Amino acid sequence: MNNIIITLIFIIAIVFGIILAATIVTLDSVQAQTNATNQTKTAPTSQSKEASQSIRGAMSDTGQFLQNATEKIASSKSARTIVATKKFFSPKDGQK
Repeated sequence: MNNIIITLIFIIAIVFGIILAATIVTLDSVQAQTNATNQTKTAPTSQSKEASQSIRGAMSDTGQFLQNATEKIASSKSARTIVATKKFFSPKDGQK
């Protein structure tokens, strides 16, 4: 009877040890992943910096293009003609 109890306690201790070891390994893995995620969020990589600079450059180029296009349209003959025509055909003050 004592042999069975000792064997049973030994088996329970081994199972408990295996479960404890698996839990520790899992928690270490989770902590490592969390640390890696936090480092990625706080310290941008050179690739993300390069992408940000490319996006900023594209936005700047687009803004410059729109500004140039607007200036050219505003100073073109056809734009002045359209404004003059609109003024000519618009109702005068007091006339509707």
